[in-house]
Amino acid sequence: MKADTLLPPVMIVDDNEDDLTLLVRHLKAAGVKNPLLQFRNGGDAFMFLKQFCTDEPTNAQLPVVMFLDINMHGLSGFDVLVWARKQASLDRMKIYMLSGANEVWDAQIAAKLGADEFLEKFPEPATFRDLLSPVCALPTH
Repeated sequence: MKADTLLPPVMIVDDNEDDLTLLVRHLKAAGVKNPLLQFRNGGDAFMFLKQFCTDEPTNAQLPVVMFLDINMHGLSGFDVLVWARKQASLDRMKIYMLSGANEVWDAQIAAKLGADEFLEKFPEPATFRDLLSPVCALPTH
């Protein structure tokens, strides 16, 4: 399925290439038509999002959703989450935290820091459809 470049992108941040590939596969299986932006670490995600937090014009489109892995080298998903939630220009972006560790406290911390949802890796396409149907273009069944 080809992405519709007129739609706002969905951002995926994970430092594990296999996890990133699987997440993209599940999003496509869910029918997501939005462009999928992939980032391999929190620092790159931070640098991309920073452009929306200045008065300088940008050609990029603000992602409608960010799927953010918690455990990454350098800037963790929690680091990016804390920074993003302090930026008024990013308020409209949903942030869903992902973790393979599946620890109860990760979900509690994510909620306390302002995540919209905490997901254990790897959500099934049906879970993605449920989460994304209010904000993404998905086929109707």
